[in-house]
Amino acid sequence: MKNGKIVSSSATAERYYYVHRSLASFVKEKYNRNLSNMYFNDITEELVLDYVFYLQKRGIEQGHAGNVRNAFSMMLNTFR
Repeated sequence: MKNGKIVSSSATAERYYYVHRSLASFVKEKYNRNLSNMYFNDITEELVLDYVFYLQKRGIEQGHAGNVRNAFSMMLNTFR
């Protein structure tokens, strides 16, 4: 409920799904591993920088900025 109205969370869920799918494809492509088999300790500065580069590269290929800020904002909200 928001301001007396029922609000669907489908738009937010779609953004989380996009980030999850993007991160999973990055991990598979770069490290040849499944995201579900990674541990929190596997998230290093190198992995984060590689992921930023991956997002920017994909963004250039698709004609946009890569949405790096949005992806990391969604990840931060996941771990809060």
